[in-house]
Amino acid sequence: MPEDWITLSPDDLATAHADPARGIFYSPSPYNLPTAIRVSAMPSEGKRVIEFQYLDGNEPAVLEPYSGRGICMALGKRTQRVFRVFVDERVFRDDPQQVITSITNALLNLRAINPRTRDNLDATSNAVSRLGERLLSG
Repeated sequence: MPEDWITLSPDDLATAHADPARGIFYSPSPYNLPTAIRVSAMPSEGKRVIEFQYLDGNEPAVLEPYSGRGICMALGKRTQRVFRVFVDERVFRDDPQQVITSITNALLNLRAINPRTRDNLDATSNAVSRLGERLLSG
């Protein structure tokens, strides 16, 4: 059974970018920032799923073929935003900090492959870093 959604504040997740030499400052689009997060258990498969909601709702998602050992992500087919992170509990043996580190590393790897999605990957990484332990323990 899924947990209740936890509302996320864009101010806590967004990373503003500046290029003072060119006089440019910008903030990420609110559509690229998750508005809520929750965790669901999949006991029959030995997994937990971290889910993200966005302002404009859901979209069809595709699994990222390589996200990291014990971590798999479902990215929006059109936007490449992170909608779900699947965590194989057998790999992590109830170590929430190891899960958080692995998810963050997988997001960094995706960011290197597709810098266009930088804002979303940074925001989801911030959300997992801030709330991951609370969501994954227990």
